[in-house]
Amino acid sequence: MTGRGAYKRAGGLAAAGLLCAWPLAGPAQEAGAGRPSLAFTLSERIQWEDGDEEDEGWTATTGLALSINSATPVSALRFDASAGLEKRLEGDSDLDLSDPRLRLTYERENRSSAFDLDLRYRQTDVDALDPDDTLEEVVRFGRGTRENASVDIGFVFGRTAPVGGSLDLGYAVTEYSDTDDPSLVDGETVDVTGTLDFVLDPRITALLRATYSDTDEDDGGRDVLYENLSVGANAEVTPTLTAGLFVGYTRTTETVGGVEDRQDGASLELSFTEDRPNGAWTGSFVSDLSDDGNRRTTARINRSLDLPRGAISAGVGLSQGDDGDLRPLYSLAYLHERPRSRLNLSLDQEFTTDDGDEALNSRLNVSYSQELTALSSLEAGMFLRSTDYLGGPEDADRQIDLNLTYRRSLAEDWSLVTGYTHRIDRENDATERSNEIFLSVEKSFWRRF
Repeated sequence: MTGRGAYKRAGGLAAAGLLCAWPLAGPAQEAGAGRPSLAFTLSERIQWEDGDEEDEGWTATTGLALSINSATPVSALRFDASAGLEKRLEGDSDLDLSDPRLRLTYERENRSSAFDLDLRYRQTDVDALDPDDTLEEVVRFGRGTRENASVDIGFVFGRTAPVGGSLDLGYAVTEYSDTDDPSLVDGETVDVTGTLDFVLDPRITALLRATYSDTDEDDGGRDVLYENLSVGANAEVTPTLTAGLFVGYTRTTETVGGVEDRQDGASLELSFTEDRPNGAWTGSFVSDLSDDGNRRTTARINRSLDLPRGAISAGVGLSQGDDGDLRPLYSLAYLHERPRSRLNLSLDQEFTTDDGDEALNSRLNVSYSQELTALSSLEAGMFLRSTDYLGGPEDADRQIDLNLTYRRSLAEDWSLVTGYTHRIDRENDATERSNEIFLSVEKSFWRRF
């Protein structure tokens, strides 16, 4: 949440699909305001995988997914849950719980205030290639399980008053088990951001913002404290041009093995939005200390366009770190829809830190779906995640999934899904490949109550 004027209710939440493409989005989106709706999907899937001796062979999975959605003109509640019961068909193995996920969101707003709550839990393999991962997370390899749980609370007050503000609270915990990577340690993060808004003029709002973030790792790991205090303003320069400015002071404290390293310095943020008849121009300039105490300065500009059959948004940027080197940044989002097909492409890049080492994370997602008949469709896709380290002994890590999926409706609420995935893992100079084929039968239910 980003202040009174910028508050917008989020759109639909992504359905919590895991082991196959859960068909929950359609009915949930149709629910809208009115009576609550329930969507439930049961699937039986068999798959064969090679590449890793421990995972190679046949596996049967029973998938379960549940979604409850309720909305009124002033509030929205959604609950999503999904998991799989997995059994290896070769050798003596137990029945395992696979990729459980839970998400609960609640939003409520009126003319003067707004509130939102977001609770999440998920359990995945350490090396899972997950589109839900943020660009702050680096590519990981190796065995083991990762559990993530988080709660985010946002509150906006005084939306129509001369003085108002917002408060955002966040807590996240990450735990690892059965991992073979000693660098993966459990940790928790607390985030607090508070903003006060002072309306000086119908076109000018003064801002006071405080940010606090504390990350603690277990077993003598790396602890990072980030504190920032800024003053700024948002201004409506013209009917189509708005601009923002923040000037502040940042202090970071990094503690490793009981040794404390404290850094401080000024922070600066500039931004603008120019609305156009068919889209908008946006730009930003940010200079601040990252959580490792080093300064990073980034400038970006972006152009979005509405197209007759979709939309496109493209951006470029430059970023300079503590080493003084300028590095380019790119972003692209493209959507093209026709009556029987859909093409979606997205590219994002962002700098992050991992155990004090700066890295550039990149994510590329391309998907194309084609309706073959009234009952069948074909989808092809590629998903890539890359982490390029700027220093230290590590070089670049990449994960790529190439997939092809065929779906056919068998009867009312019954579907047959089959597909193939080729995965490429590249860690430094070592490359591993694996293949997976699967066949799944799904039954979906949707009801109002």
